[in-house]
Amino acid sequence: DIWRIFISGSSSAGKTYFAKQLLQAKLFKYDRIYYFHPDIQEDFPVDWSDLNVICQAGLPTQDDVLEMPSYSVIVLDDLYTEVCREKLMSYLFRVLSSKRKLHIIIMTQRYFSNGIYTLNIRNSCNIHVLMRNADELSNMRVARTMNLKDEIKTAIDQTQSDLFPYIFINRTNQARVNGTQVYIDIFSKYRKVIMKTGLWYL
Repeated sequence: DIWRIFISGSSSAGKTYFAKQLLQAKLFKYDRIYYFHPDIQEDFPVDWSDLNVICQAGLPTQDDVLEMPSYSVIVLDDLYTEVCREKLMSYLFRVLSSKRKLHIIIMTQRYFSNGIYTLNIRNSCNIHVLMRNADELSNMRVARTMNLKDEIKTAIDQTQSDLFPYIFINRTNQARVNGTQVYIDIFSKYRKVIMKTGLWYL
């Protein structure tokens, strides 16, 4: 019902582009988008004019979060270091997002960044998206952490020639039980999922 999405990849890997595609695809219910970014001098830092988006510099405050209507999307772009220091942000991921029906998308250049609440935030996300970038070792470390080494290695091999490749990992209990955790295409008519036996189309 509520998506908490962790997107990691180097600069220009396509994180923001993926987030926009995901929102345009309407794979989950939402009504409004709140886009938080680090640059205080930019009023509208992304070309999302076709989406109902409100932009704001810095992190959301407690009042900001409590005033958001249910089924809003909070996008935290390039604020991961700041997010990992804030107790409110940890609480937002762990508790408030479910209680208040708020989707969250957080983007970072470093999956294994340091911070007091880093682990809480990563573990609270039920969707992880790894952009294919220069740091393949980091992606394979994620694979080992999630016990998905074979599936993610196959996903890397299958996306070698894609322009903006990504690995979409569904960490919900349902996906874990039925074995459909690792996707390399979620936007096409036939979605591509990597299972233990190889590539399948859904």
